[in-house]
Amino acid sequence: MNEIDKREFTNVEVFAIATMSAGKSTLINALLSKKLLPSSNEACTATITKIINKNQKNYSAKAFSVKRELLYDEYDVSYEKMREWNNDENISEIEIYGIIPFASTLNLTLVDTPGPNNSQNIEHQKILERHLENINENTMILYVLNATQVGITDDSNLLDKLIKNVSNNTKNIIFALNKLDCFNEEDDISETMTEVCEYLEKKGVEKPNIFPVAA
Repeated sequence: MNEIDKREFTNVEVFAIATMSAGKSTLINALLSKKLLPSSNEACTATITKIINKNQKNYSAKAFSVKRELLYDEYDVSYEKMREWNNDENISEIEIYGIIPFASTLNLTLVDTPGPNNSQNIEHQKILERHLENINENTMILYVLNATQVGITDDSNLLDKLIKNVSNNTKNIIFALNKLDCFNEEDDISETMTEVCEYLEKKGVEKPNIFPVAA
């Protein structure tokens, strides 16, 4: 968060990135303190969803086509409506407006992206890759790791693409080690943290910022 704090008076964009079913949308819901984004054990996010920090009591939302035509406008959007929009093939991007509790004073946009490893919909990968190309030195990345599947091929490939696009700005990546609630009592979390740190350093991330979570 220190990197974000330094940009208090600028527009900060945080990309949430993960392989399918790492718990990314669930984590964002936890950060918002509201069940808003669709989440399940299957691929959910089929669109780009931008959550724009705005001082208002409710969460309003707009849905756009690939040509940025306004398709739908909701004053008080619900989880059910978001689920419906997420399954609408005509919708390319969703903008949600409302308070992001952990960053209420920042001009911040949190961007939820599709998992790239959905074999049933290759468009997910294309959408994510297009957005990875737009990453610059001012973009923050929230990368969600599945603690029960660290180092699998899909995750390794996605990390390689991400690190290639951020170049020397790996300090801008925040790693959330999710699903620790799936561990058994005999599992050693500190050992897992060490293994994840070594895994990321081998990928070229120096002194990675890793936060264990159970979204």
